[in-house]
Amino acid sequence: MALTAGAWSLAGAASAQVLAQGPEQHVSIGRVIAALLLCLALAVAGALVMRARMDGRFAGWSLRIASPAATKRLALVDRLRLSPQLEICMVRCDQRELVLAVTQSGATVLHETAAPVSEPAP
Repeated sequence: MALTAGAWSLAGAASAQVLAQGPEQHVSIGRVIAALLLCLALAVAGALVMRARMDGRFAGWSLRIASPAATKRLALVDRLRLSPQLEICMVRCDQRELVLAVTQSGATVLHETAAPVSEPAP
């Protein structure tokens, strides 16, 4: 019984602290700046990885870097907006050039030809 009373008195003393009267918690400016730099570094790294994935430099989820020439099979050659609802695009895909009419409801192939062979620069 005396042991129980002693335990209750210790628990009461430990929980007797009133809210907002505890020891002051100081956060150093160095920790704040370090946390900010860590967050900025993570944001920049994430943006670079997303940009590289969007450009097609990474194949799948692995970080194996592929050559840009091998992964880019589709290229926008030219585009012309005829009206707010109609745009004409020339697209090169797998040695073919397609002329597309693009509207809000979809795209239609207007003309398809073999892509001209590009000559190496002298």
